[in-house]
Amino acid sequence: MVFALYLSVLSLNAQGSLSGNWLLGGGIGFEAEKNSITDSWDRTLEAYPLLVWFPISSLGFGMEVSYLNEKTSGSGRTLYTLRPLVRYYIYSGWFPQIQYVRGIEDPGFFKRDISGYVLGLGYTYPIRPNFGIEPLLTYNYIDGKRFFMLKINLVGSF
Repeated sequence: MVFALYLSVLSLNAQGSLSGNWLLGGGIGFEAEKNSITDSWDRTLEAYPLLVWFPISSLGFGMEVSYLNEKTSGSGRTLYTLRPLVRYYIYSGWFPQIQYVRGIEDPGFFKRDISGYVLGLGYTYPIRPNFGIEPLLTYNYIDGKRFFMLKINLVGSF
């Protein structure tokens, strides 16, 4: 069984201009999976605060700082990354996003540098004028590994 939960609180105003606004937020993720070989649970916890500034109406530059901790039977690893990003709202809540990933992986006995990039496409669906749900589908290429991820963010305007 895999359980994933992603929550994010951001500052976003889909109706008006974002020029000069700051977005503050972040998210958490948790996954637990039963390992059929060892009959134990593998667990992953991720947290990522986020800050984005919009110098012009739809274009945002920001930084995400990510912490990830994985525990598997007999081993584990911790990963810290800095992820500068660019996001651009193109049409009615739709936005592409690109991130560069640079970080340190610590599996317990040595540390190593990692790098990569993340390409994403998201949509902000407004539930209320200052609150919405934001699915974000990403293609990740990090340290030679390729994978897709879907994040469901809760977004709010502050």
